[in-house]
Amino acid sequence: MRFYRIHITLLLSLSLGLSFSCTDDMADGSVSLTKTEVRLSAGSMFVSVSAEGPWTLSVQYEGEQRDWITLSRTSGTGSTNSVILSYTQNRADDPRSALITGQFGRSSESVRLVQTGKLAQVEGGEGTELPVWPDYPGLKSDVVRGWMELPAVTEDEGCAWIYHDMTVSGNAVRNYSMYYDAGNMLARWVAYPMHSSLVGSGDRTDDWEQTDPKVPAEYQPYTWQGWGKSGYDRGHQIPSADRLRLDANRATFYPTNMTVQSSSLNQGLWKNLESKVRVWMNSFDTLYVVSGCVPSQNDFHRDRGGNEVNVPDAYFKALLGYSISPESYAGIAFYFSNGDPGQQNPTRDMAISISDLEHFLGIDLFVNLPAEYASAEETISSKWTF
Repeated sequence: MRFYRIHITLLLSLSLGLSFSCTDDMADGSVSLTKTEVRLSAGSMFVSVSAEGPWTLSVQYEGEQRDWITLSRTSGTGSTNSVILSYTQNRADDPRSALITGQFGRSSESVRLVQTGKLAQVEGGEGTELPVWPDYPGLKSDVVRGWMELPAVTEDEGCAWIYHDMTVSGNAVRNYSMYYDAGNMLARWVAYPMHSSLVGSGDRTDDWEQTDPKVPAEYQPYTWQGWGKSGYDRGHQIPSADRLRLDANRATFYPTNMTVQSSSLNQGLWKNLESKVRVWMNSFDTLYVVSGCVPSQNDFHRDRGGNEVNVPDAYFKALLGYSISPESYAGIAFYFSNGDPGQQNPTRDMAISISDLEHFLGIDLFVNLPAEYASAEETISSKWTF
């Protein structure tokens, strides 16, 4: 379900990640990058310098584009891994490249950084900018990032892709993102990464009396006092227990993260699946989660604020576990109707492959998963223990 449009001639002309000495003698130091090929969104990485004496760093741009790279410092003495290289978004069709050169006395060494352009964009993936919809003034999307947990976005009227950050160890990192459907007043899906440092520690805030600052209030349901509909709960898409730091947890109570979910599902099978996900998290270095719903065609509930809020037909959850060593991915998915689930605990018999769920929903759930790991979407690994 991936569609790549790559400017082959230009990409093949670039030697990705090539490091080379600029003198006949061995360099008295070395320079390396965390990554030598990056996607088109803005970002940053660390530059490592290995040297016994003084060194300087410089940037030599290849091609017409200039000044898209900045370095947190350009000189020092001795080895370091703390130089930060930042790069801007590439808004051009073609890729661009630059040499990062370390000068060590009379010798030097360079490494090439390549950033892809729009012609290499995954359809519906990183760099996508959704339209501003005339019937939904004030609703504006963020530019889609290249995060591993993200499904492909589509241009559905009244929908926007937005994300929320949180602070971890003094740094701003992504909390979660969503594909929000203003017409139905729900997120079709919410996506986020999980590992212990992202979950953090703390208590449930129950901070219902707020609105999502990135979505106009008139497009959000009123969730402060429940739905006013017997048998239905304010169902989180990203669970409160998956983000326990104070501000991160508060953001899980935004109305945009809530759906009209049956109490029997929310307090039974769905709740127990969420708990199982937090257990599975410990089997991987990072667990990527997509939690979503299937809006009904004509089932709407008038909330306590007078809004017509869609009552979903069903819910789904797709999980992609990533292990660093040896590098591998493992996938699993679930799909439940929004009603009495019958059983309380998830079982292997309930699981389906990510690929099967994708075909059913018509969504590319992990659009940024490298093609060589596609088998993770087609099979259910034994790593998922029940």
